[in-house]
Amino acid sequence: MDPDVDNFLDTTNLFDQWEAVLPDAEYPIFVMAVLNNIRRNVVIDVILNSLLDNSVTPKRPISNKDVESIENTDHPFC
Repeated sequence: MDPDVDNFLDTTNLFDQWEAVLPDAEYPIFVMAVLNNIRRNVVIDVILNSLLDNSVTPKRPISNKDVESIENTDHPFC
């Protein structure tokens, strides 16, 4: 396994579903929090609030990929 985080992020699809639903500003915060195992309430609150705000007033139409990712409960964060 390559220890380079950039290579890992370029080759993994672990975050693809999250990238589809998180706003652009919060997505890198989410990735860094997951990779560094950050569990501070303020970070979690920002991510959750962005998800809730985006679901109420999405900035783009919801695609089939988004619907599938929302319905997929096999993900460890669901």
